[in-house]
Amino acid sequence: HDTDLGLVESSARHPGFHYEPFIPDELVLIASTKGRYGRCDQVTLAELQTVPLVLRESGSGTLEVISKYLAAADVRLASLRVVMQLGSTESIKSFVRNSDAMAIVSVASIVDELRSGELRIIDIEGCTIRREFSFCWPEGRSDALAARFVEFARHTLGYADANSTEMENTTHPVIDLME
Repeated sequence: HDTDLGLVESSARHPGFHYEPFIPDELVLIASTKGRYGRCDQVTLAELQTVPLVLRESGSGTLEVISKYLAAADVRLASLRVVMQLGSTESIKSFVRNSDAMAIVSVASIVDELRSGELRIIDIEGCTIRREFSFCWPEGRSDALAARFVEFARHTLGYADANSTEMENTTHPVIDLME
């Protein structure tokens, strides 16, 4: 079964695929406002290694990005106090809301919880974890429906001049169907 279009968060690039940057994201440390760390504003990297953490499962792009950033600060994943690994951001948020654990998730995924006051962001001193989502598709293949989807996604996020490159000159290019 072939895949026409993917959305990936990892910085890894695999041969045979074309990658097109889509949107930046930031991963943040969160805690329940009702829990032990609910009034904490910031933790050091040393403190991060002592708090109970919930992270994404092994093999996830999110965990790969976290690992890369922490390694650059001389912190290994194995040195963290990981109490659970879960397969979705929603399950992680639910666990954190109902425990004293903290987690590292996309800031975009917690907008509602920040507004409601259920969760809060805790800064990690000297560490900002950024990533970029990219669309990817097999090299040498183009699909008009996939190109339209990328165009729709870009327009939805406010890239008003996003368009397919064969149709107009754009600062936010989409798939070039004439490759």
